[in-house]
Amino acid sequence: LARLWAVSPVIQKRKEEYWTQLEQAQRGDLDITPWLMFAISCVTHAYAEAGQCIDRVTQIAWFWVRHRTADLNQRQRRALELALSSQELDDGWLTNRRYMKLSQASNSVTAARDLASLETQGLIRKDPESKGRSTRYQILL
Repeated sequence: LARLWAVSPVIQKRKEEYWTQLEQAQRGDLDITPWLMFAISCVTHAYAEAGQCIDRVTQIAWFWVRHRTADLNQRQRRALELALSSQELDDGWLTNRRYMKLSQASNSVTAARDLASLETQGLIRKDPESKGRSTRYQILL
C-alpha cells in the first residue's frame, strides 16, 4: 500500500519551528505538550495537503472524462496534459507563448489557431480582462 501523504515535507517547510519546539521539549520543564501540539499540526497539515492533491487529481480525471471525445491534435493534448500536471500556482492559465512552449508549436499563428479551437470546444475560456499579446485562457476544470 503506497503512502498518499507524508509529514516530512511539512516539517521541512517548518524546519525552524521544528528545531525550536524540539529544543524546548528537551531543555524545558519536560512538558512535551507544545511539542505534541506542533507534531499534530504537522500531521493535520499533511493530511490537508493530501486532500488537496486528491481533489486536483479528481478534477483532472473528470476533465478528461468530459472531453474524451474532443477533437484534439497532438499539440493540444500535449499542452493540456503538461499544463494540468504542473505544480505551479498559475498553471490553470495558457497564453499563446506558454502554449507554444508546452505544445512545441512551430509558430504563434499555429498556437493561436489551436487555442481558438480549444475555446470553441469548451476546454478553455478567454480571460475577459486580458487583451492582445497578454490574452490568456483558463483551462476549464
